[in-house]
Amino acid sequence: MIVPMKKAHIIVQSSQRTAAARILADAGLLHVKQQQVENQDISGLVKLRHTVERASNSLPAEAAAEPASADPTQGFPGLEQAVELADTVLDRAETVRQLQEQRDKLQREVDRLLPWGDFDPQDIAELAGRGLSLELRIVSAREWEQKPAELPAWITARDRTTLYIAVLRGDELPTWDAGREIALPQAGLQALKEQISDLSQQIQQSEDSLRELTAQAPILREAERLLTEYIEFEQVVAGMQDADELSVLTGYIPAEEAEHLKAVASQSSWGILMRDPDAQDTPPTKLRNPRWVRIIQPVFNLLGTVPGYRELDISAMFLIFFAVFFGMIISDAGYGSLLLAAALFFSVRAKRSQGSVPDGLVLMMVLSLATVVWGGITGNWFGYEPIARTAPFSYIIVPQLHSFETHSLEFVQRFCFVLAVIHLSLAFLWNFRRALAGPHKLKAFAEIGWLVMIIGLFFLVRNVVLGDPFPQFALYLIIGGFGAVTVFGAQEGNFLKGIGKGLAEGMTNALSSVSRFSDIVSYIRLFAVGLASIEIAKSFNAMGLSVVEAAGGGAAAIVAGALIMLVGHSINLMMAALSVVVHGVRLNMLEFSGALGMEWTGELFRPFRARAPKAAADAGAA
Repeated sequence: MIVPMKKAHIIVQSSQRTAAARILADAGLLHVKQQQVENQDISGLVKLRHTVERASNSLPAEAAAEPASADPTQGFPGLEQAVELADTVLDRAETVRQLQEQRDKLQREVDRLLPWGDFDPQDIAELAGRGLSLELRIVSAREWEQKPAELPAWITARDRTTLYIAVLRGDELPTWDAGREIALPQAGLQALKEQISDLSQQIQQSEDSLRELTAQAPILREAERLLTEYIEFEQVVAGMQDADELSVLTGYIPAEEAEHLKAVASQSSWGILMRDPDAQDTPPTKLRNPRWVRIIQPVFNLLGTVPGYRELDISAMFLIFFAVFFGMIISDAGYGSLLLAAALFFSVRAKRSQGSVPDGLVLMMVLSLATVVWGGITGNWFGYEPIARTAPFSYIIVPQLHSFETHSLEFVQRFCFVLAVIHLSLAFLWNFRRALAGPHKLKAFAEIGWLVMIIGLFFLVRNVVLGDPFPQFALYLIIGGFGAVTVFGAQEGNFLKGIGKGLAEGMTNALSSVSRFSDIVSYIRLFAVGLASIEIAKSFNAMGLSVVEAAGGGAAAIVAGALIMLVGHSINLMMAALSVVVHGVRLNMLEFSGALGMEWTGELFRPFRARAPKAAADAGAA
């Protein structure tokens, strides 16, 4: 459920702004609607955080893998020392960068001079003292043929269309400016390579020096976290609205915590005004669900989606259908068993080390069980038919769903469409309930219209996709449902005016009807992706067995065949997992949520708990 919110306005003396913010942060009750404000203090903190962030990113990759301490403040030397550490890291990283740039520049010079080989530029300078000079040029074969015969020139290298030459110049020699002249180097190839070698050693030493600081990466991460809190605190203080000698801070608090906030305000001698949010307000969303529903929250966290305050919490429905979709997409009881074993193993480890099992692991156990159930009743164990034919696995197979029987293909498609109607119908029933509780109750009949239309469209989908006969009553359901949507969909008080508005929206409703048709068809992806997973597994099994049979069943052949199967099934499982994200999540987030009219525009409730910078805290205490 989405927890009801109250909008709170806290009034304090302007001179007590910082102290009030510190008390609110300690209480951790109020979600503050921050405004992006800038002042000298905030700008300084932002620059410091940018410095620390750059330093953290400049450390070698292994720094990111440094385990975080259970208490991040343990061993933290202080912000000033952390910033000094960041400066040291950046200085060493800049040294590495400059040395690498110098080496890259020299390497480009080596690559440029390779066609002419190694020579000493000092020798060319001695020629100049005798009235001669040497040019390096790049010419085409045609241009080379036109060279004056008496002009000394040598080909040092060539490729299919280009010649690299050295040309001797002098007052008594003919002129020839064909092709492109290449600037003479400051040093020969050997000298350049020696410089590159020296720079590589310096780079290695500098990188080792930088790597020595990797162990202090947690200090930089803690400093970055502290600075983020300081910035948030200062923005809250600076964002308070001023009125004469008073300042006002606005935020949201769960209605059940309102009395607690009033007590804090009373103890601190603040003024406080609390009311229900207006229609124009955008309160944050706080979700509260029982443990069995809360296990789906890691998926929402991964997607970064939060329902709006006035939208619906579909967590329970999402979990139930996501488990079904997961099982149908993976579609292999063998894979499900492996996932379940892994989830159980890590759950036991987490229970021993942390005292509780994370929601994500509980969710994985549920999804794995769903996969085992679906794979079991369809007889799919690693895509290997002999397992399905063997007891006890054969006892739990539902004949109409048997993966290795062709007659099951059409039945599974029908099942997908039935699942679509159930899923979408629940959405419209939910809309019906909301409309009845709203100010314009006649709109509830429009939701019944959509529900009736979905049932009629179900038969149309079966006719179009599977070639089933289209019953006459289904046409009446579609027409009747569309009529109900037209008549009741825009009712807001004046019945006749609502009908007129509904007629004006006829084209929009017609397009929405087409969209509902495509929504039902979209559920066939469960069949298609599951079938693809089975066929890929069968193909790799056949490849592995063919290798064993072709080699006469020797030990090496068995190992090779097993390796082919292992790699193939691993790839198949990874592809199936990706399909869950692409397809399983989509059916909940687009088709189902779209039927509910959800936009997922919410902001997660996050109570203000940022600590104050030390100077501000000291001032507040004073």
